[in-house]
Amino acid sequence: MVEGLISEIISNLLQWQVWVFITVGVFIGLTLGAIPGLTGSMGIGIVLPFTMYMPTVHAIALLIGIYKASMFGGSISAICFGTPGTPSASADVADGYTLTKRGQSKKAIQVALYSSVIADTMSDIVLIAVVVPLAKLALLFGSRELLALMFLALVTIIMFVRQSPLKGIVALMIGFLIGTIGADPMAVVRRFTFGFRPLASGIDLVPFVLGIFAVSEIFVQVALLLKSKAQKYADSHTKFKLSKENLTFQELITCWKEILIGFVIGTFLGALPGPGSTLAAYTSHATAARISKKGATFGKGALEGLSAAEAGNSATSGATFIPLFAFGIPGSAMAGLFLGAFMLQGITPGPTMFVEHAPVMYTIFGVLIIANFFNLLVGRLLSEPYAYLASAPRSILVPFLLILASLGVYAYHTSTFDVLLVVVIGIIGYIMRIHDYPLAPALIGFILAPMIEKHFRRMMTVNTNPLFFFESPIAVGLFVATIIVAIIFAYTGGIKTIKKDDIEKNTTDTDNK
Repeated sequence: MVEGLISEIISNLLQWQVWVFITVGVFIGLTLGAIPGLTGSMGIGIVLPFTMYMPTVHAIALLIGIYKASMFGGSISAICFGTPGTPSASADVADGYTLTKRGQSKKAIQVALYSSVIADTMSDIVLIAVVVPLAKLALLFGSRELLALMFLALVTIIMFVRQSPLKGIVALMIGFLIGTIGADPMAVVRRFTFGFRPLASGIDLVPFVLGIFAVSEIFVQVALLLKSKAQKYADSHTKFKLSKENLTFQELITCWKEILIGFVIGTFLGALPGPGSTLAAYTSHATAARISKKGATFGKGALEGLSAAEAGNSATSGATFIPLFAFGIPGSAMAGLFLGAFMLQGITPGPTMFVEHAPVMYTIFGVLIIANFFNLLVGRLLSEPYAYLASAPRSILVPFLLILASLGVYAYHTSTFDVLLVVVIGIIGYIMRIHDYPLAPALIGFILAPMIEKHFRRMMTVNTNPLFFFESPIAVGLFVATIIVAIIFAYTGGIKTIKKDDIEKNTTDTDNK
């Protein structure tokens, strides 16, 4: 039986289509990551509706390629122009852009690429090692245990909202409200539809994802175009020249400690619901600055500082799948997008994945590792053209992305109502963006709202004993942990992301020592 499973996994991984979709995904991810304002989550949101017509392994391979490449791609514009392509790449600016001003842009891009791939690969190995044992443990969870775990995840997510915990709560409630539109799961009664028949079945994940991530960002870019800021931005970078000096093997080896620090911190924070890659990047940079012998140069053009930030950023890639695969609970916006991708394929993320879809899941583990090597190869070969890609005119790219988003949502159900729905949700997302409300809690709230309601009402329907909940040590332990986290949140106001000023302060402190 094991031999048959291994044979099927190898057969899946050797399909040429899998390699092609990984490559296409890497190209898309690098492209979107390298252009400031366009992110991997936006790319996955646009591509997501098209994946429902693809075999599961091919679809997930495409999305994994986008995800992994966009994690590195954001560092390119951060290094070359001082403008991060993605929020998580903002930690690369202090050292990366300083290196560019010294004429070492190519070397900086290469150390970011190698650090990203190495940390990402090690994080994937941790995922593969721990997720199956955790999934076996999760099989012991019933409604009360899952309910307690979801509450813990929600409180943790709010704690790590860097803009403002209050804004995180508001965003979460927006997602909850939209997630409860449609038929009551128990009584089959319509709610929040205002008599509008197309809303009777609720709002699907694909239109919500496309609207909240892709279309809202397109609206932001359109607003920039109308103000002529985007073109001015492009014109200001036309004089950029990539240096010719390559990174040496010895220089890469000297960064091993910083890569290891980034891997450990990124993997730990990536496995938790809420922190995300931005916090991991800044925390890795700040921690490495205090531990490294060259900490005094961090923030002033240190290859080691850039390496720590990019390793911390990319190490979250594998770890973010741990709560999704083991418990079926997305701990980040990206995990929520992959949850949608699996559901489109008829697979419900959670511990039963490894029982009901074992060949597919173990094949995906292989895809995670292979995608890192494709990311390394493509990034190494195309670092120079992607360095200039950040100056691409938005006037060409934005309309193209809007057309793709419209086609994707229409192809999902061939419904014009879905197109209108995406526009409305896109407007909500745009308002949230311009007022600095985080989008990830909204997506997670949208996903978890029906799950929390289902488990809570099932628990209360089946069991009338008011002490039933306290009969589960696991549930009680999780709720105690939730209370502790909530108390910490109440006294600290949440855990903020370390900002660039904090990095500079840490560097100053190191100098003083």
